[in-house]
Amino acid sequence: MSEALLDTNRSLEEPDRGWGSIWRPTSKRLLAKAEKKILQALDIPYSGEYVKVNDRDEIWTVKINPTNSKKTPLVLMHGFGAGLAFWVLNFKALSHNRPVYAIDTLGFGRSSRRTLPFDAEKAEEAFVECIDGWRKSMKIDKMILLGHSFGGYLAFAYGLRHPDKLKHLILADPWGFPNEPEERDKLQRQLPFWVRGVAMLAMAFNPLSGIRALGPFGPFVVRKIRGDIQYKFRDLFDDDRIMNYIYHCNAQQPASGETAFKSMSSFGAWAQQPMLDRIHLLDPIVPLDMIYGTKTWMDLTIGEKVFNIRKDSWVKTHFIKGAGHHVYADKAEEFNSVINKICHDIN
Repeated sequence: MSEALLDTNRSLEEPDRGWGSIWRPTSKRLLAKAEKKILQALDIPYSGEYVKVNDRDEIWTVKINPTNSKKTPLVLMHGFGAGLAFWVLNFKALSHNRPVYAIDTLGFGRSSRRTLPFDAEKAEEAFVECIDGWRKSMKIDKMILLGHSFGGYLAFAYGLRHPDKLKHLILADPWGFPNEPEERDKLQRQLPFWVRGVAMLAMAFNPLSGIRALGPFGPFVVRKIRGDIQYKFRDLFDDDRIMNYIYHCNAQQPASGETAFKSMSSFGAWAQQPMLDRIHLLDPIVPLDMIYGTKTWMDLTIGEKVFNIRKDSWVKTHFIKGAGHHVYADKAEEFNSVINKICHDIN
């Protein structure tokens, strides 16, 4: 059976304060319980701790197989509005012969939620330096960094600034690579309903402010508009624990991660500083693999464009048939197989 998580942050014992905690049925403690209920499905040992990365920030971290120090660790970074428990379908297969660490990104999940710069470049830098502070605190020399969606964007941003700390960079359906198209309005209508909803909110408020504004009705609405997520984890759970986790991840205050995301995005779908314009800045020594689901709403031509720009470096794009944006969960077995093949020859 799984080990109990080591929860060392005293703030979890402190009640949320203010009228918002009365209106919204959430708290740090409820988020911790929601996460634990998901991770209890694992039949492998795991542990969790807060890792102090600087004078202000702590990053919530789950560790699996950490004693296998002979292999380069694989570090997992979730997407926007998510948390590390979303990797529950991947932990066991990916940690078979190497350490795996999953983190809640700064401003999301159970990690610190201090105010981040409301400037695209400065916000990106804050995320990146927090990741590197975490790496230093964990005494990791080099790592394999895997990021999904917004986590993929941040993983690439990390590679731009700290290429010498990466053995390999893996991006799963990454957000923020293409330039905003001239025919934006037409493309917006092709985006999933929930993406358009978040984008419209992002133009006037923080992207997830609607969930908090709904108060006690928030959990019900999350289940209605993101019920597709629950279906992806049907092989592990027959209840709504994933939906409960999503709600508590996104109903917390302050919403520093999404505030920073708002400053870094345009209408939620495109980046203010698109990565396609910066591909050439990635050090040639960094091997790059990109993984897409064939049914994703992301641009499937990005991999080819990246390949053409990095002709003298390792670039490979993988397509997983039938998977959507949440490629790691839609086709977890195939996704895990691709990751393990990429990592096979990495010591």
